[in-house]
Amino acid sequence: MGESNAMDDYELIRQYVEHGSPDAFGELVRRHIGLVYSAALRQMRDPHDAQDVTQGVFIALARDAHKLRRQQVLAGWLSTATRYLALNARKSASRRRDHERRAAELANTMNNQTDTPAWEQIAPELDEAMAQLKPRARDAVLLRYFQGKSVRETAEALGITEDAAKRRLSRALEQLRGLFRRRGISVSLVALATLLTTHSVHAVPPALVAATTAASIKFASAATLQKGTVTLMSLLKTKAAVGLLALTVTGTTGVVVHHALARAPIAADAPAKPAVLLADASAKPLQAQEDTGKAAPWRKRFDEVYHLDEGQDLRRVPPPFIPERTAYFNAIDAGGFMLDPTADAMTVFTYEGEMAEFNLFTRGAPTVSSVMGSMVGIPSYKLEMKLKDGLRPLPGDWVIRKSLPEDKKIEALGKILRDELKWKIHFEKRSAEHDVIVASGAFTPPKDNPDHMVDVFIDAKPNGGASAGGLDGFLRALGELCNTETIDEATAPPTNGVFWRVHTGSNLSREQADKMLANVTAQTGLQFKHTRKVTSHWVAVQD
Repeated sequence: MGESNAMDDYELIRQYVEHGSPDAFGELVRRHIGLVYSAALRQMRDPHDAQDVTQGVFIALARDAHKLRRQQVLAGWLSTATRYLALNARKSASRRRDHERRAAELANTMNNQTDTPAWEQIAPELDEAMAQLKPRARDAVLLRYFQGKSVRETAEALGITEDAAKRRLSRALEQLRGLFRRRGISVSLVALATLLTTHSVHAVPPALVAATTAASIKFASAATLQKGTVTLMSLLKTKAAVGLLALTVTGTTGVVVHHALARAPIAADAPAKPAVLLADASAKPLQAQEDTGKAAPWRKRFDEVYHLDEGQDLRRVPPPFIPERTAYFNAIDAGGFMLDPTADAMTVFTYEGEMAEFNLFTRGAPTVSSVMGSMVGIPSYKLEMKLKDGLRPLPGDWVIRKSLPEDKKIEALGKILRDELKWKIHFEKRSAEHDVIVASGAFTPPKDNPDHMVDVFIDAKPNGGASAGGLDGFLRALGELCNTETIDEATAPPTNGVFWRVHTGSNLSREQADKMLANVTAQTGLQFKHTRKVTSHWVAVQD
């Protein structure tokens, strides 16, 4: 850890991005959690909700660290992320019945922390005022007064001289003072500087640092796209309605849906390629925030395009996409932390009550196979289709009727392939005897790994992407790698879920699969047996 202390923020980010260093990320959390937690506490007015927002911010950092550049001031990025997430969280938090009670509790908490009347006036307005500063001015104030750096250290972090830093800080304080004055708060420059230095950062609950570090590394990495495997991040809301950043892991429902790529051969120990995924096909669709309702100015046009006619179960919305799609993304993901309307990706909307609402988002150029896997939910080992057919491009968004059965999904997709792609094909469900892998025994989380992650590997463990889900989701992921259905006859763990890292590619040979499964057995106690059983598959049939 001593080496981490000597690194600047960018070096720590680089260590985390390139080497997956938990020590480097932990040091980033330690340095900046006070800033994030304090801003969240001022905006959420509830210590528990502030902790939820804080963890959401660092999950976002873990996920998006590869996008940051050396010239960016990390404190500024974190401050902006905190504001957006707290804003989204407050929309739902305001509807809770106990909001007023919690606000009163916070008032008592803050009164115990400071007896300065001026600070009690400034605190509720501070983060909004900071957001109105230009980024360079805001970064300077954050470094000097929120993080307690000297003028010299602030200048070094900004890459300017000390005199320039002093001038920038003076102008920024004067701007803040003017913003407060317009809100009826009068404070001198000296008093403002003193208040910011003394009260802007609150004490962080001791357990929050460790919990945030672990959650960020584990759960943000669960939002990855591995070769041959899609892992999904639930959008179910936390109690603070962090929403877009809350990963829900359950013990009974697997949050892993597979087959984003066709069954093309991949090197056995090829490292996973990360990408962001944002929904769970088994979870309830994300309920749109208040500003996505029919009153939104863009909503009428959006509903005209993303709709289903009577008797229609599925619609493909091909590119180019309408501007109102971007407006929808911005409404449910202020700041663009999770959804990128310009990305080469597939978005699925669930249709209910004459409105389409967001359900899932997957990065990567959509193909017939990826649509079958992500939207329909059919794993590769249950789909018999020629490789070249599975690789056919199928760009666009999808609107699907809520709670549509699998056979109806397949029927509707086949019709679109025939009508829009002029592809004479249909799908038949056939039962036959197939090779399967039967999993038995009781799952026990690995004791040798402090994070209880199961490492899925053959001979080596290069950097791999992490996933989370129930035992059924974990076994399904193993089946995807082996391209063989896995039958679950095992006992699920008495925990909230299973966490695993994949260090191998898909389409393993029998020998490779046996090595991988033996490694899983050594870590978890699960037993695997190859046999043959009658199972049903979907078969692509040319008309």
